[in-house]
Amino acid sequence: VISRGAVSRMVELEIFVDGHYLQTLRADGLIVSTPTGSTAYSRSSSIGCIIPHPRSYGVMRDMSNGQTPFKRIGLFGRPQTDGLGSPLRKIIATVRAAGCSVWVEKDTAASAGLTKTECDGTGTLAELTQKIDLAVILGGDGTLLGVARQLAPHGIALIGVNLGRLGFMTDLDISQVETELPGVLHGDYVKEDRSMLQVSVMRRKDGETSREAVFDAPALNDAVISRGAVSRMVELEIFVDGHYLQTLRADGLIVSTPTGSTAYS
Repeated sequence: VISRGAVSRMVELEIFVDGHYLQTLRADGLIVSTPTGSTAYSRSSSIGCIIPHPRSYGVMRDMSNGQTPFKRIGLFGRPQTDGLGSPLRKIIATVRAAGCSVWVEKDTAASAGLTKTECDGTGTLAELTQKIDLAVILGGDGTLLGVARQLAPHGIALIGVNLGRLGFMTDLDISQVETELPGVLHGDYVKEDRSMLQVSVMRRKDGETSREAVFDAPALNDAVISRGAVSRMVELEIFVDGHYLQTLRADGLIVSTPTGSTAYS
């Protein structure tokens, strides 16, 4: 636990992993936990963030200095977001000044009121996966998770830009774009390969023993099993690799990746 002591006071910490800068954290403190898990939160509820040690959990199982510059950039945002045009144009100008082409997801472009001359083209997410080598995602954690889930099968790198809301998973603030993004585009970055979940909902048809998938999708952060919006007790039998683990009686179950769950709130 890193903090100012018994009296809760804000601290600003620059966090490095194996000599590589990870993030700057502003909170009451920091808990670095082993895979066993931290017990410090129960006696220090003012601590703002609990981060598992990256090497212990495998969050950065392939953390290396980037060498390959990016040339074709795709921009993604949350459509119908007020004030989207100004920060989007700021990113476009920065990307073009770095000598890269820039493509914008079509609903994002429409929401921002972009004209055809302001970017190299627009398209659906599926169409942009055939054109870009880096995705810049403008928004908060929800926007990043949604786009990352769809880009994952294509192996496209991504970087998140926070637009003034909570952005625990984003890499840059919009105020840092002009100073920090050009270096990333030119190859000055640290690459993190992150583990994901593949989640399927299986259902047995009436009178049959076999099951078929009625839902299947990847997840970067977590998968939640519950009865829905209304909290009600469920009983779950949990198996890992076909082996029975336990029977759980609770409001639900969160299965999290090393990136960490955002569902607890």
